[in-house]
Amino acid sequence: MKYFVFLAGIVSAALIGCSSESTTTTNPTPTNYLPSSEGTYYIYENSELEKGSSGGDSVAAVSSDSTWVEGTEQKTDVNGVTKTAVKYAIKVEDSTEIEYQYMAQDGGKLYRLVDLSFDIDSENTVNLGSGWMLVYDQSNPTWTAYEDSVSDVSIVVGGFPLTVTLKIKVTGATAGTENIAVNGQTIATAHSILTVGVTMYVPVLGNLPVNISIHQWLGANIGLVKLYQQPSSNPNPFGEPVVISGSSSVLQRYSIK
Repeated sequence: MKYFVFLAGIVSAALIGCSSESTTTTNPTPTNYLPSSEGTYYIYENSELEKGSSGGDSVAAVSSDSTWVEGTEQKTDVNGVTKTAVKYAIKVEDSTEIEYQYMAQDGGKLYRLVDLSFDIDSENTVNLGSGWMLVYDQSNPTWTAYEDSVSDVSIVVGGFPLTVTLKIKVTGATAGTENIAVNGQTIATAHSILTVGVTMYVPVLGNLPVNISIHQWLGANIGLVKLYQQPSSNPNPFGEPVVISGSSSVLQRYSIK
């Protein structure tokens, strides 16, 4: 389950710090989007997407993965926030490696534990731990998932050391409902969109802005049914535009225990 394949670079760096959430209205009966019974499993078809010459999406690669629930676990992020998380094991086809991801639901709010350790490029590595990100809020039409900045990040550009500042704002918005067919069954889903905006300020050279959007479709008592991250191209003061590949994951079959 390729759940939020943001950037292999600078987006994750700024996801540290306290989240800023909108005021919650009362929702007496929140929908469960996080089955937690051990043995629940999902099969997804995943596509890597690039911008085609005509401006549309071009499929660069396709694979499938098996995702299953291994129960629940207490997980604490870099800010000391602890949540009871559903532990997912993910195995991509033809691979022997298993990746683990964690989701948590508090009332009508759905969170994902986001890894903040990454390589900006071959010369620059940042390790900021992990943080809980609000990926869906049933009680509000819009919400702020994260808004923060990280200063004094050291990178090397063209052999020269630079200290940069990263600023990020991640917002969410509901986008209605949609019926999606999965293995002969029609699933009613809640469609929402996460908009990620990141700016890296580089002294002398100026700002490097990065913007992406991530669509998700969630089924009641099922979870993730579909995910789509749009490919994007962003201006770059260093030279060529920053091109970010997109991705999609579509549920093929599942079993809820």
